[in-house]
Amino acid sequence: MKKKEIKVRKFLSETQSLMNFKKLFTNESALEKTITLPDLNRPGLFFSGYYEHFDNKRIQIIGKAEISFLSQMEEHIRNKHIEKFLASKPPLIIFAHTTKPLPFFIEKSKQFNIPILQTDTKTTRVIGMLTSYLEDVFSPSKTIHGNLLEVHGVGVLILGASGVGKSESSLELLERGHCLIADDVVTITKKMGRFLIGSGHQMIKHHVEVRGLGIIDIHHIYGASSIRNEKEIDIVVALEDWDTSKTYERLGLEDNIYTLLDLPLPHILIPVKPGRNIAILIEVAAASYRLKQVGIHPATQIEKKMLNVIKKTPSGANIKS
Repeated sequence: MKKKEIKVRKFLSETQSLMNFKKLFTNESALEKTITLPDLNRPGLFFSGYYEHFDNKRIQIIGKAEISFLSQMEEHIRNKHIEKFLASKPPLIIFAHTTKPLPFFIEKSKQFNIPILQTDTKTTRVIGMLTSYLEDVFSPSKTIHGNLLEVHGVGVLILGASGVGKSESSLELLERGHCLIADDVVTITKKMGRFLIGSGHQMIKHHVEVRGLGIIDIHHIYGASSIRNEKEIDIVVALEDWDTSKTYERLGLEDNIYTLLDLPLPHILIPVKPGRNIAILIEVAAASYRLKQVGIHPATQIEKKMLNVIKKTPSGANIKS
């Protein structure tokens, strides 16, 4: 997977409305610098002379605490730390909470061509908002062919070959009061390394393509309550044409797994053939998932009952139904 990065120029354009940045020093080459990490750093320890474990690839945030600390230093010591800090060439420095750099800081930033921005927003708020923004930018993601719906509050990713009935099943689920997130193209993003968020492509979001009918506008036909912009993916339902040579799951004792972006998801394979109501089966799959989340597993419970009966039945005796 290609490593993600973002230019300072793009970072500035996408966060300007949030932060109302002022450019204390930027030029064309400085704006072309690349941010390669989603993490932020406050360089207070560096200014104190502790240089170990300093990550110069992070965006550096300087607030009132750092400025107050620098202002109490003797000038030659302060300038030494500032020059060493800027010589490490971080991709971007942001002064927060109305703080402003000393003239020596600006002078050296020009020498090392380090872009400097300033905002009146409080430092903690700057860190919170930019952390959220950078997480979105750097989160691993992929686009897959499928449909994503919210069924009984469960994020259901429907996969299957073209023409197997994904869109038709989605329409029936919409008729039954569930929500569409994406049809045909699903963008999946890993958040915080722990869960997957699915969304639709901007061009075709909230539309469904059905052979014989064409493009259907779900928002206008079913209303605003039938759509969502994004949803956490909880289970994967795969549809395939019924293969008489295969043996399909009948008891549900085994939990199958589907891996997306290195995260495991419950996987349910539903064979499709005339007469099977796939939408109802998907509804039941979502409801069963919710039951399992609270510890109710019908197949396992029945298995335990059968084992208890077998243990209590004398050898050679018939088990009564």
